[in-house]
Amino acid sequence: MKRLLPVLFLCFIASSLSLGQNTNTEEKQNWYDMMLDPNTNFFETQKAFYDFWEGKTPEKGQGYSVFKRWEYYWSNRVDVNGNFPESGHVRTEYSRFVRENPVNPGLKSSQAIWQELG
Repeated sequence: MKRLLPVLFLCFIASSLSLGQNTNTEEKQNWYDMMLDPNTNFFETQKAFYDFWEGKTPEKGQGYSVFKRWEYYWSNRVDVNGNFPESGHVRTEYSRFVRENPVNPGLKSSQAIWQELG
């Protein structure tokens, strides 16, 4: 019993400290989880973020700068409706380009005849 009481006390202190550090986690998790979910609409995530920060001053460590970087990166990459491109979209488009534009074997630089100019 003497050993159990200090262990329980330490567990209580540790749990209360960890809960004391999370402020507005339910509201924050909404836009933060939306930001990490590729199936969520960009504009809905943006609206949830700005609704959360309306009337508040951002402080360090609350995810404001992380979101702003994410927003800047994706703002020109989503379609008109705010949908994110599919995973592997660039690879698919490059493969299509290579298939539609075959390289002429006569234009390879290893077969070029070089002439010294100077």
